Amino acid sequence: MRCTLNHLNSEDLAHEFRTDVLQIRVDRSITAPRDLPAGELETWLNGFARTLSEAVRLASARLLGIDQREISATVRGRLFGYPEVILYDSVAGGAGYCQILINRYSMRELLAAARDTLNCPADCSHSCRTCLQDYDNQLHWERLSRKPVLAWLANLLSTDQPENPFVRFKAAPMSSELVASVIHKELDRATHIVAVAPSLFDLRKNSADSEGFEGIEAAALAKKLVAWMARGNTLEVGVSQPPVVGPEYPNSLYLAKWLEPCLTDGHLKLWLLPKNFDGMVWPRLIINPGREHGYSYCSSSGLGAGFLGLPLSPQAWKGPGLGSDDLAAMRQGWQPISGKPLVAPASIVKQDYPPSAKREFGRDFGFCKDKSFDSLRVEDPFVFASRRNFDQFTRFLAELDSLWSAWPAKVEVKTRDIREARQNEMLQELQQLLAAKGSTFASHRVPSYGPGRKDFHDRRIIFQMDASNPKKRTTVLLTGGVDRYMDSKVECSLVVYHSS
Repeated sequence: MRCTLNHLNSEDLAHEFRTDVLQIRVDRSITAPRDLPAGELETWLNGFARTLSEAVRLASARLLGIDQREISATVRGRLFGYPEVILYDSVAGGAGYCQILINRYSMRELLAAARDTLNCPADCSHSCRTCLQDYDNQLHWERLSRKPVLAWLANLLSTDQPENPFVRFKAAPMSSELVASVIHKELDRATHIVAVAPSLFDLRKNSADSEGFEGIEAAALAKKLVAWMARGNTLEVGVSQPPVVGPEYPNSLYLAKWLEPCLTDGHLKLWLLPKNFDGMVWPRLIINPGREHGYSYCSSSGLGAGFLGLPLSPQAWKGPGLGSDDLAAMRQGWQPISGKPLVAPASIVKQDYPPSAKREFGRDFGFCKDKSFDSLRVEDPFVFASRRNFDQFTRFLAELDSLWSAWPAKVEVKTRDIREARQNEMLQELQQLLAAKGSTFASHRVPSYGPGRKDFHDRRIIFQMDASNPKKRTTVLLTGGVDRYMDSKVECSLVVYHSS
C-alpha cells in the first residue's frame, strides 16, 4: 500500500510526573580551561554540569542512607553560566526524601558530601564504578569527569563571602529604599550608561495584566529610557541571551516596538556576554563610563531578572566609575548582537485601544471575513465570572457571526471553575445557543480552589482552519479578556498572528 501522507508534523511527547523536588542553585560560574578549543566548550560544560548533578545525587543518597535509585537528578544552566541541580524523588507522588534532605542538612553539608564523593579512592582519571558510575547514569559515563568539578567545589567551599564583595571597586552598601529609584534618578544626569543583565526583558507568556501585555514596571522604564535616548544619550546593555521577540511572548512585541528605533539610530547597543562572564563579580550599572564623575552600581542578587524588569536588585553597592583597565577587563569578549533582534515578524498585527475608543471589530477580526473554521477555542478565566461578562462574550460571538461564512464545527471554552450554580446555567445557555448554530460545544474548567488548583491567566482566542493541520491557525491575544475588548469604556490591547 502506498502512503498518501504529504506532510509530516514534529511532535514532542511529554509525561507529567508529580513528585518532591529540590532545586539547588549555586551562584558561581563554571570556569573552563583556558586552553580548551572554542568548539569543545559546550561539550565540556555539559559534562561538568552532569558530573556535578551526579555527585550531588549520590551524596544525597548516602546522607539519607537510601538506595541510589530512589533519588534522581537532572541539571540545567542558568544565565551567566550558573548551574542548577534538580533533585527529585524517583517515586511518583514523592517519598519525602527531598524534604528530609532540607530538614537535616545545610547546603554546605550537601555540597561537602558531593565533594567527598568526587574524592575517588581509586584515584581514577575521569570516573569509575568506585566513585560516580552506576547503572542509572551509564548513558553519561563518557561525559563524567570528576577532577574539574572536585576542584570547583573545593574552591567554592573554601571561599568565605566577604561582607562587601565589591570592595575592590571601592563600593559602599546602599539602603534598599534608594536602590529602587537609582536608574530613574541617574537618567537626569547621565549621557552614557552601560548595564549588565541576563536579558533585556523578561519573557511573559500570558496576558494576565489588564493594563497591558508588557508589564507595568518594564513599560515605565522602557518609555523613560526611550525619551532619554531620544535626547542623544546612549544605553549599552550586555546580556547573556539575545532578545526573543515573538507572539508567544506578547510583552516582547510591545517592548521591542518602543526600543527598536533606538537600536536602529545607534543610541541603544546590545552586546552578547561571553559564556564565562560572571555577573556576580562585575558592576550591573556603570554611569558615564570613562569619565571623571562616573559611578558604578553592583549587586550580588537578582541575576534571574531582565534589565527592564529589575535593573538593580535591592541588595546593592555604589562606587566610583571603573578605571580604564577594569572597564576593559569587564568588556573583554563582548560581541555586538547583529541583525535586527528587536524586529517582530511581519505576520503580527498589534492594536492598542485607549479608554473610550471605539472598537474596530471588522478590522481586528477581518481575517474571518467569508471564512469557515473547523474549531474556535476561547481561553479566558473570566468568561463566566459574571452575567455581564457572559453577555459580552455572546455579543462577541454575534459579531463574529456577521463576518464568517459558517459557524465552526466545534467551539471550546477554557475558563476558571468558580463552583457556583450560575456558571452551570451560563454554560448550559451557551451550549443551547451553539447547538442552534450547528456547533458542538466543549468546556474545560480549570480548578481555582483546593488541591487540584492550577494557575490560569491566558486570554486568547484560537481560530483553527483545518483540524488535519493544527499548525495552520490564527491566534488573537487580548489584555483583560473578551469583556474588556467589548467594553469601549476601558483600554485594551490585542495581538493577532497567523501561523501555518
